This record gives sequence, C-alpha cells and structure tokens, in this order.
Amino acid sequence: MENVIEVENLTHRFGSHTIYEDLNFTMPAGKIYGLLGKNGVGKTTLIQILMGFLRPHCGILSA
Repeated sequence: MENVIEVENLTHRFGSHTIYEDLNFTMPAGKIYGLLGKNGVGKTTLIQILMGFLRPHCGILSA
C-alpha cells in the first residue's frame, strides 16, 4: 500500500524546549488516523508541520 505521508527523524524545537526528537512514522493511503495527547504536547505543532505552516528543525517529510 502506498504511503501518503512519511516522516523520518523529525526534530522540532521552540527555543530550548524540544517538541519532537527523531520522530518517525508513515501513513498508508486509505487509513484514518487520530492524534491524541495532553495539552501542550505538540499535537497542533505536528499538524502545522504536516500542513507546511511550520518547518521542522531537521528531518524529512514526504507527502
């Protein structure tokens, strides 16, 4: 099955606060995903990176 999103070694920081470090995942076509977590853990930041509104400090994002 083809992946519609691939994330490799994504790292993102706000100042000295690391939001993600070496995050890796794939999302195959035709699947439905949810994003759950406590307040302030980076859910919105991840969506903004996936949408292209923010650029990660390092890593590869393929969509």
